[in-house]
Amino acid sequence: MKKLKKKRFNGKMVLASWGEFMNKETYYGDRKNISWLKIAIIVVILVIIGILIFMMLKNNTNLYEEITNVSKKYASATNDYPEEIGDCRTYTLDRIIANETSSKQKVFSTCDKTKTTVKVCKVGENKYQYTPVLSCKRETTSFNEWKTGTIDNLISDNSDVQILFTAEAAKNGAKVYYPNNEADSTNVKEYYAQSPNAEYALPDNETTAYKWYVEGQAKVYYNNGEYTSSQPAGYTSENEKTNTYTTIVKPATAAFRTIVETTLYATEKVSYPYKYDCSDIASAEPLAGTVTSPIPCELRTDEHYKTTVGMHYTCDGTNEAASGAVCEKRSNWSTTSCEESNQTRKGTTSEGYDFSRNVSNGYTCVKATGYTVTDRTWKWYKVVNTRKYYPSNATSASQENTYYVDAPIAGAIKDSSTEAKVYQYYKLDETNNTVKNWVSVSDEAMTKDELIKTLKELEYDVNSIADIDNNEDIRYTIVIKYRNRK
Repeated sequence: MKKLKKKRFNGKMVLASWGEFMNKETYYGDRKNISWLKIAIIVVILVIIGILIFMMLKNNTNLYEEITNVSKKYASATNDYPEEIGDCRTYTLDRIIANETSSKQKVFSTCDKTKTTVKVCKVGENKYQYTPVLSCKRETTSFNEWKTGTIDNLISDNSDVQILFTAEAAKNGAKVYYPNNEADSTNVKEYYAQSPNAEYALPDNETTAYKWYVEGQAKVYYNNGEYTSSQPAGYTSENEKTNTYTTIVKPATAAFRTIVETTLYATEKVSYPYKYDCSDIASAEPLAGTVTSPIPCELRTDEHYKTTVGMHYTCDGTNEAASGAVCEKRSNWSTTSCEESNQTRKGTTSEGYDFSRNVSNGYTCVKATGYTVTDRTWKWYKVVNTRKYYPSNATSASQENTYYVDAPIAGAIKDSSTEAKVYQYYKLDETNNTVKNWVSVSDEAMTKDELIKTLKELEYDVNSIADIDNNEDIRYTIVIKYRNRK
């Protein structure tokens, strides 16, 4: 055995070994002192070990298991369970630990007493799903995305759950399916994401299907098939038509254009006289002042005030306007003449065009040299490789609404990007009232309250799930949405 080294300490030689230290009564030369020191060290060590064990046990406490057990104990003691399938209760931490021991309350000392909860939902007969949600310093609950499944997908004391319902009502009549009024659904290949026809509004036989297409060629038209004269690069023309118009300005010459010089006409209206200021200066014995007459002064039958010294103009025969004011803007140029014999006043416009005017109402015919132009135009297209979706031959998936599980025709290709949950749609042939069918009362899954409201609107006397169970003409199916704790 290896000898222990000795060291001089406090004037004495001592062993440098812990074991020797503990076995030597005279380590410090005082047996009483060494005994107390040994006891103190042992106590300190035991305390440290105890603290470590306590901390380990505390840190290893499963808060999810603890709060679930407490909530189950609380529900049993208070009989505070959800009453019907689809009902849920939420217990807050402060509520369920109110009557627990102080040691049990200490387990949740770092948790928010109102944000830490347990949700309890009735998912079956005497079957409950407990979902603890922690808001504690050591742990805070979060969940994954929602999924649709069944009760079997739920993880006990873990999964958050939403309980929804679909419902059906018994109706008399035979099912006939869109689009061919087929009575046997196994012979129907067409599926739709929503009703394809207002008459066929009832969904059946949910499945996953796709849109299908064949590869081919198609014409793509320039600018959505607009007719133009100029050829876009890479396009071919079809369906020629002509466009004839008139213009006062000669257009540029082009191979597709025919230009013929012609006389063009346009109409406009200017203000005209409707009152006249008359003077008596031409009389043998003239009278002073003037009078206003609705007819030219010279046409007055009175022997006095027969000389026109001023005129008032109007556009509408009532309100006065300035002389030469434009009452109606010039019309478009046309090859149809607007000249009339009562247009006694002749003149030239500011642009140099000839005009003739009816002075009694202001209507004016303007005449000028212009052009009749005829342009040849075409639709332009190019041929491209494309998809043609069956059965509409639409060139884009968004324009096709029919889905198939398998290829509907030889050579059809599945568009995997269009995968969707789809249905066969039918109507009831009520002439065949010997057949009873279950018909969906809603396109979507509903909460319990929505389910009961929908059935009430259909005039069923129901106020609870039990009422539905007791009614032979209606039934429901549970739809489970769930998300698991991360």
